[in-house]
Amino acid sequence: MGLVLCEICERKEAKYTCKFCGRNVCSAHISNGICSICELTLCERCRKYHAVGYCKICGRILCEDCLIQVSLVEYVCVDCHTKYFSKEEKLRALFPKSFKKFSK
Repeated sequence: MGLVLCEICERKEAKYTCKFCGRNVCSAHISNGICSICELTLCERCRKYHAVGYCKICGRILCEDCLIQVSLVEYVCVDCHTKYFSKEEKLRALFPKSFKKFSK
């Protein structure tokens, strides 16, 4: 088998494989087993999964596990939800029909 080039720069020899995507990369494009492309798209909270959206409040890119949907098209991260949403709003989101019965 011949020399395998880095799939990012296509100039240097690929000596490493990204643990997320499997790209063959050179030493300039890997850190902690993660290629520089995946590094850009990792969840900024847990760093376990690729991001799928961003928090409407803080702007971080986050994975599905770290986002909470607050409207049809808006999401906030778990941290901002805990910090900025009141207990009443959380209950209303969890139990929209039954919450109306008991609220004033």
